[in-house]
Amino acid sequence: MKFLGKHKQNTILYLSDLVNSNNIEYIYIGEFNEIITETILSLAEILAEENLDDIKLKKRFYFILIEGLQNITRHQEYIHNTEKNAFNQGLLVFQRINSTYIITTGNPIKTENIPYLEEKLKKINSLSQRELRSYYKQILMNKTFSEKGGAGLGLIEIARKSNNKLYYDFQQIDQRYSYFYMQTIISRQQIDYVSDIKKIKDIHSFLRENNITLVFSGIFNHDKLINLLSLLEANQNINLIKNKVFSIIIEMLQNIVKHADDYVFKGRENRIFDIKKGKYAIFFISDTPKYLKLISGNYIKNLKVGKFRNFLDKINQLNYNELTRLHFQTLLKYKQQKQIQHGLGIIDLRIKSRNRLSYDFIKVNPLFSFFTLEVKIDKHISKKNYLRIEASSSTPKILLSEREGKFIFCGRSFPQNAEKFYKPVIDWLDKYAENPAPFTIFIFKLKYVNTPSQQQLIKILSIIEKIAQSSAVIVKWYYEKDNEDALLFGVEFSQLFNIQFDLIETEEIKCD
Repeated sequence: MKFLGKHKQNTILYLSDLVNSNNIEYIYIGEFNEIITETILSLAEILAEENLDDIKLKKRFYFILIEGLQNITRHQEYIHNTEKNAFNQGLLVFQRINSTYIITTGNPIKTENIPYLEEKLKKINSLSQRELRSYYKQILMNKTFSEKGGAGLGLIEIARKSNNKLYYDFQQIDQRYSYFYMQTIISRQQIDYVSDIKKIKDIHSFLRENNITLVFSGIFNHDKLINLLSLLEANQNINLIKNKVFSIIIEMLQNIVKHADDYVFKGRENRIFDIKKGKYAIFFISDTPKYLKLISGNYIKNLKVGKFRNFLDKINQLNYNELTRLHFQTLLKYKQQKQIQHGLGIIDLRIKSRNRLSYDFIKVNPLFSFFTLEVKIDKHISKKNYLRIEASSSTPKILLSEREGKFIFCGRSFPQNAEKFYKPVIDWLDKYAENPAPFTIFIFKLKYVNTPSQQQLIKILSIIEKIAQSSAVIVKWYYEKDNEDALLFGVEFSQLFNIQFDLIETEEIKCD
């Protein structure tokens, strides 16, 4: 089932049902490094604390997860074939059936290594716990390590700690490479488990087809939100466009945590799962050549659907300037009423993405609908929204970046020709004023300003005043404790222009 098709929104519910019916709480596809491993372990700790009350079981869970992650990082091969790039990424899947966790890992290997690996796995699965300990000692004594280390020690330890067989499968990528899947069962005691590794392979195939790099499904709360954000921030493989995309992800996840309705899952015939109530949702990322697509789905009460749909329709019809005005008006309501304005995050998503929001409400029963939301971000951002001038002995450092949300003037200003020096700055700001961001903070840290520079600053502040008509603008004017001239300039400028001016005293001006 292809995601980028006519019924893409129904496919979001399809993916949600797919991971839910297979007891999947978390899927990660991508780069594995030390930072990402630490973040995954932090997220796993939260999942284990919620669902595992046996300390010994928790320790085994962490140990097996660490060994599994190390297997990926140590033994994966890199495929030098652009058509097979999707297979270069590692795979980690968490499934939970009551207090039993199933961890599936995947990574590319050389096909020529399969017979050796399969022989090793078959031998491990044939041994008892006592025989596994002896086998482990034998390998240590003989020091028969491979080029990448281990000689199967990690696999032996995983089998020992899990007290269950290791399930595995291979998928041929091309003549040289294959993808290796391994599944480990972590339970209080040895169980007869029918491996669903073939289903995991099908899901992995579905995700690869649709360029999906991360899936998180389950009950959302604040702690999980923080760890998900940390994982995304650490992942260099996802094409995150600096702060802009990250802030959109925050808004989407917070929207789930704050506004999704609690939903009760009851057992289905094909599932063994404890009944759970909470803000169940799914969030995933589809990384295509042209767009980064951020997609979420959560349950919402049917009585809210009509009003919410009308609001979303209205948001999609507004142009950028109308959106920024609505955003500012909504902020004022929040300031006056001291209560959360539910539409603020949605408006913010529309402004930051600069694309219409794709959404749907799929009725699942008389009480609930499944709300799907897709935010699409263009990956190719023009570099014209950026200006940087390095400081010199007579000119300030100037950084104007809509992309990074930084507008900074710092240093001393007495250039030989102030009008010439500030012209590109004024031109840039004039263009920015035509389509400003919803929030704009200008930071001035000027130690000394000569008279020609003051005249140019008046021009700059006039443009900032214009920007303030369609954007929430704050000017932060820093001055050193003993610099009365800098303080006086700030006071005079604050009286000349209708802008929020914050005068901030500091011990020392630093332009880091």
